[in-house]
Amino acid sequence: MSQAFNKIFWGVLLTFIDIHIIIIDIFPDPLGYYFIYAGVKLLPVYVPSSQRVKNVAILLSIATLPTTFYQNDIFNTLSQVPNLLIWSIYNTSLGLLNLILVYYTFQLMMDIVNKSGEEALIRRTSKTFTVYVSVSLILILFQTFMMNMTRDLLFTYVLVASISGIILEITLLILLRKYRSIKIII
Repeated sequence: MSQAFNKIFWGVLLTFIDIHIIIIDIFPDPLGYYFIYAGVKLLPVYVPSSQRVKNVAILLSIATLPTTFYQNDIFNTLSQVPNLLIWSIYNTSLGLLNLILVYYTFQLMMDIVNKSGEEALIRRTSKTFTVYVSVSLILILFQTFMMNMTRDLLFTYVLVASISGIILEITLLILLRKYRSIKIII
């Protein structure tokens, strides 16, 4: 269990950190999603939701290949409206797929923690799941209104969304670290 959740932890961390040198992402998202897949693959077969996590992780590993080679002046090269629209749809789709992956990962975690019988961790996972998904859906919903926001309101939204996203990801990473020590009762 420890090795599986270590890989899942490092996969989530790789997808969270986004540092580019010139045009190459030094922590590529496809590698992070592959780590998530490899970690879930190490889990016992009788965990029902593991197959969904593996499928979405592989899909995201392939779909995020273009994000590995990111140009710093992407908005200058994509200044034409059709290209900018395609890039926006692509990024929104990746965000939704990532949210689906997190949803299935939480289902997987709930399956595992329910078998362990640790009541405190069951409540913590359930509460973290509710907050994570709710805040993520609210941020995605408000993203649709970005084009109609004033500059000040847009700045505020981006600031709140960024801080919220960082807090959510760190909370998920801390929870994943807690799962390393779980013992499942068969």
